[in-house]
Amino acid sequence: PPTPTVAVGCGSSTATRANPPSIETYYWQTTSGGTSTANSSATLTVTSSGTRYLRARNNYYGLWSEVRAVYITVKPIPAAPTGSNVTRSGPGTVTLTVAPPSGASANWYDGNTRVGTGETTYTTPHLTSDRSYTVRSTLNGCESTTPRTVTAIVGPPPTPPTPTVAVGCGSSTATRANPPSGVTYYWQSTSGGTS
Repeated sequence: PPTPTVAVGCGSSTATRANPPSIETYYWQTTSGGTSTANSSATLTVTSSGTRYLRARNNYYGLWSEVRAVYITVKPIPAAPTGSNVTRSGPGTVTLTVAPPSGASANWYDGNTRVGTGETTYTTPHLTSDRSYTVRSTLNGCESTTPRTVTAIVGPPPTPPTPTVAVGCGSSTATRANPPSGVTYYWQSTSGGTS
């Protein structure tokens, strides 16, 4: 038989044989000397890489041809990445991080839209509320079947601690504490000021 064509897939691959002459039937075999008549389908789908064999049988005489070997490659599907939610204080961007399996990278999705390709980190746009993203490991063009969901959590903005006041003659000085990372304290002249 002529060599089958192989369509390499993620998790499974399919070999397709040519059509035999009218007096013959092609049979897939698991060994080079096999004479099984169990599988004469036009295609053979496998879930692991390895060599498969095809032989022709003359339907009149019952004689077998020489074997045709074909190596079928199956690309593995990587496991889902690991990752955790990240919380920030108040609106802003959030940097999310995942850890895909060894050798793999990650694709990021916001709903059905891919927002990051091949990166283990993703920085969100400016957020004012929580937002979840799905992440799939990717290896050799194959994505993990199960995604990992990580959420950027927008917590309430921090309340500044009460400044200390040094009362003086003619002027007084209020001194604030240092803000946490990513936060800036601003003095305002009104209770609702945003200067």
